[in-house]
Amino acid sequence: MLACKKIGLLWPADGRNDREFWNWLPNSVSVLIARYDVEGGLKVSHLEKDGEPARIAAAARILRHARPDVFALGDCAAGFIGGAELEKAQIRAVSSISHGKPVVSMTASIARALECVEARIVAVLSPYDSEVTERFEKYLCDFGILVGASRCLSARSEIEIENVSVEWWMNEAKAVDADLADALVVPGGGVSLSNSISGLERHLDKPVICGPGALMWAALSGLSINHASENRGNLFRIGFGNASKT
Repeated sequence: MLACKKIGLLWPADGRNDREFWNWLPNSVSVLIARYDVEGGLKVSHLEKDGEPARIAAAARILRHARPDVFALGDCAAGFIGGAELEKAQIRAVSSISHGKPVVSMTASIARALECVEARIVAVLSPYDSEVTERFEKYLCDFGILVGASRCLSARSEIEIENVSVEWWMNEAKAVDADLADALVVPGGGVSLSNSISGLERHLDKPVICGPGALMWAALSGLSINHASENRGNLFRIGFGNASKT
């Protein structure tokens, strides 16, 4: 019997929805998690410190002993808060100790997923405040993705994000959805939409890309596992075969 493939998730210490990442995966893939210390808030000043490459690499240095087959950077905001260059520095720091295994990050995975579903204009439903959300929108713009409309939850902590109901996400998605948008984007590693994303897409009649789903989709791509699922949204129905790497 072949050994189960393993994704090494580098996860901030305040993350509360670990199970969400498993929900996107086939039974043949498991998740190994290493946490690292964070400032514990969702303001720009907190997230800039959370994104320090050395902080993330410290978790990878511990997890490398378990020899995951791909490393996944799970902090969405810490990835985009300093732009693509900081995110690349994070990936380089982890790659230097990953035993040559692929490294994927959440925000780059979102951009890659949007390319795959051919979305060039998006609506953004953000769990963050407006200042942090503007950093995310700028990140997308740097990848040639325009933001047509956005709404913010302005959560102050991961606990607040965890406690948001599915009904709230549904109602706010309807409110933010711009007719011209090709897709809805819900950033944030603390967002849990795996069990409701298909219904949300049917309601909006367009793809919905969320942080954990995009990251696990990209990690499966790094494992060359084209996991097709009818109940995990458009991205998992079309697979990764036509997506170019960012």
